[in-house]
Amino acid sequence: EETKNKFKTPNPILVFNEDESKVFGHIANMLLCYSVVSIYYGEMVSEEEANKYCDLVKEILGDDIDVILVYGGQEIYKYLILGE
Repeated sequence: EETKNKFKTPNPILVFNEDESKVFGHIANMLLCYSVVSIYYGEMVSEEEANKYCDLVKEILGDDIDVILVYGGQEIYKYLILGE
């Protein structure tokens, strides 16, 4: 039997690709079932870059889903994205 975590997905999802706009587009489409999406950006990401991808996610998700951008400061991952 598949175990579920509290985020409605069977397992956390890691996506790697050199074209980050494609990655964010793919992830945004997976988040359409949530009402709030939080994007935490790490210490190696500029605020300008984070805002660019946040705007892309907002465009894909539309006005019915709140998208929140937060500086998380994580060292290992550029972004952590949560659907709630």
